[in-house]
This record gives sequence, C-alpha cells and structure tokens, in this order.
Amino acid sequence: MIGYEDYNALGLPPEYDEQDAFEAMENRIIAVLKKANLDAFLVKIQQSTYWEEAVGEQQEAERMAV
Repeated sequence: MIGYEDYNALGLPPEYDEQDAFEAMENRIIAVLKKANLDAFLVKIQQSTYWEEAVGEQQEAERMAV
C-alpha cells in the first residue's frame, strides 16, 4: 500500500485512494474483533455479503463524526 501523497506523483486515479482507505478500515475492524476474541465471528462475517457493507458503513460513520 502506498501513501496518499504518492497518488498525485504516480498519476493514479482516486479509486486507489478509496481502496486503501477501505483496507485501512478493514484492518482496524479486524484488530478490534481479534482483540475482543471474536475470531469465529470475524471469519463468519468476512465470508458473508455483509462484510463490505459493514466496513463501508463504518467508514461513513467515521466521516460523519469528523
């Protein structure tokens, strides 16, 4: 993963920035669930269709809180 400041230098489209932000949110959610010993729940939700929706909703909630 590259930093957002590199996108302009490389001329990459903004979708890459969005993808990196999504992956960063995923990693934070995974860390919280693992810390709470919810590994089994994590595996189940990642295999479902709700995972991407949940990560997207968390991103939106974080944006609204700022």
